[in-house]
Amino acid sequence: MEISYLASGLLLEDANVEIPWGASVEELRRIANPLVQEHSDRIALFWNDHSIFGGIRCQVTATFFKKNRKNLPLDYPNTDGRLSLVSLNFSGHRNQNPREQHRSLKEHLIRVIGEPSFDGHGDAPFSDLPFTEWNLVDNLIVLFVFERFGEYCTGEVWRKPLPIWRQPK
Repeated sequence: MEISYLASGLLLEDANVEIPWGASVEELRRIANPLVQEHSDRIALFWNDHSIFGGIRCQVTATFFKKNRKNLPLDYPNTDGRLSLVSLNFSGHRNQNPREQHRSLKEHLIRVIGEPSFDGHGDAPFSDLPFTEWNLVDNLIVLFVFERFGEYCTGEVWRKPLPIWRQPK
């Protein structure tokens, strides 16, 4: 099942407003009152505690890296000033450990989107961190657990076309 509205943007269901793909930072600042943080190398917009994908509560983040950022691929999303990637933070699910979060969110997404195109563990053979992708017609949805001073469950929604280095599993 394809989510039809993902072709044009990500719907914040509770606010009944879409974060449109291809929008500029200035356009996004006017949508649903995001928290904006500006740094020397990036601008980040945060839409806190919104509902997406049939009721999942999360923080949606759009980060735009400035051209002077070092070690960033030339085709990295959002560096052209247009939205093509958002990150999802599921911190509202703190009563579950990150692996349980991944499992329950994956089950929910399967009901809403359908079966994932990839469901496994990290890239390295020694990794046991959950990693799931839905390779849709216009988008790539990723749900994964990563470790940095503890484990966290997070997600990404990419607009296609994808950079060469970020092709689906």
